Amino acid sequence: PEQASKQETSRVRRPAMHRAAARSRRPPVMSQRQRPPWASTAARRGRGVVFGEAVTDRIRELLAERRRAAAARELLREEASSSPASAPARSLEALFLEEGGEWTTANTRAWKALWRDKPTHVGIDAEGTHLQPPLLVQIAWGRNSVLLDAPRGSLSRNLRRLLADETIEKIFFGPPKNENFGDRVTLKSCVDLQELLTDTRGKLPSLATAAGNTLLGEPLAKNHTLRRHFSRIRKRPTSLDWLDDDIRLYSAADAWVTLRLYDAVIDASKARRRLAPIVDVLARSW
Repeated sequence: PEQASKQETSRVRRPAMHRAAARSRRPPVMSQRQRPPWASTAARRGRGVVFGEAVTDRIRELLAERRRAAAARELLREEASSSPASAPARSLEALFLEEGGEWTTANTRAWKALWRDKPTHVGIDAEGTHLQPPLLVQIAWGRNSVLLDAPRGSLSRNLRRLLADETIEKIFFGPPKNENFGDRVTLKSCVDLQELLTDTRGKLPSLATAAGNTLLGEPLAKNHTLRRHFSRIRKRPTSLDWLDDDIRLYSAADAWVTLRLYDAVIDASKARRRLAPIVDVLARSW
């Protein structure tokens, strides 16, 4: 009987002991002096700490400002999409085709045609310059002719002859050494057109931007997807199967527009020199 009474007493007292332990684990109630000044009446009544009216009003203002900014950005985006200026710019490759540009894969007949024309200057560009020599070298001469020469491990004899010819100016858009022809290749009579077009702040223009602004008065677009295609080629191909029409067009347009841009710059420079005496006379008479 005594053991049974002890068990009944323990069963009765256990809840009370648990309640006392729970009360001991509760956080102490903050006094009036310890309460932060931003605590509201609800917090003083023990319903949890909430922000006061001033802080709540400020949060509402910030949220309203974000909504207004998002609405303004959406409006600007709609206006830009509906304006004619947002239309895609003409591509460099399209301009090359519109002007009647043609490209030819390098062979004996194509090189003979170049030497027969006796050009005074040519535009040169290269693709896949992470390899030495580059994967492809493009030579533009005349009005719309472009020769595509894909080295098979070393530069061809005709290409070496052209690069070393002092009587023919080689127009590059960028430093010629960046084309990675190799240390044993002789480069003579080379012109860096990009350096000539550098503004007073030293900013180097891109080929598409410089050509578009000079030839058309608006920037030209460039296919960057094909540019990345060259960088993904890590081993020199043994055949020309990788040179599809899109890659040929993309590559030929670079050399062609380099030559056209150089001709436009030279013509503008000659015009300024012809007008300089007239301007001096007008300035003195004025």
